[in-house]
Amino acid sequence: KITKKLFCYFSIVAIFLSIIVFVGFYGTFQYYSLQHQEEELQERAEVIRERLEEYINTCAQNQELSAYINVLDDISQADAYFLTIDGADYTCACSCGTTVTTAKKPTEEVTVFSKGIFDSGIFTQKEIFENGKTKIYAGIPVKDGNETNAVVVIVDVFELDQKSFFLAIGVLLLCLLFALTIAIILVLVLLTMIISIISTLFGVVLLFNPFPVNCPEPIAIIAFCC
Repeated sequence: KITKKLFCYFSIVAIFLSIIVFVGFYGTFQYYSLQHQEEELQERAEVIRERLEEYINTCAQNQELSAYINVLDDISQADAYFLTIDGADYTCACSCGTTVTTAKKPTEEVTVFSKGIFDSGIFTQKEIFENGKTKIYAGIPVKDGNETNAVVVIVDVFELDQKSFFLAIGVLLLCLLFALTIAIILVLVLLTMIISIISTLFGVVLLFNPFPVNCPEPIAIIAFCC
């Protein structure tokens, strides 16, 4: 009876701890996955900014600039927008005065987000929960010297890597199952040893100091052992 009760208590505690471990692991995995995706977006934004500034500072490459701006979605692997401070088409600041027309128009959220980047002049990133999904907004200024002429905003939807997640969960469950099996074996071995020791001590006590039948002490010991 003692073994069964301890086994039930141990199983309940083990299940409770497993749930806590799973929830904690899921939260940690989601957090670091989000951080990793944000770092990737920042790297893509910096690469795009370097190439755009190279094109902007070289008048002979205005055709490449126009073509590059219109394929930002493919380069960033997300929704990407090229914005000027007044929302108009981009006009080259040099003597050529070439105007670059962007085919993709920004949403209201992207326009509001870009204004903060024009004001700060630094890379900015934030998370917005929209329509049941977490969207990552990453914006970086495109400068001509020290002046911010344009801003590139990349919008990507956060998605948990299902393969990596289930693989990690599988490994975690195997580790928990192994630890649970070892713990159960140890508990059973320890209980067997303890009951064996108690039975031996009780036998020795009866051998050297026999009790009357109605004595409560041996009855209590027998009840405990059973």
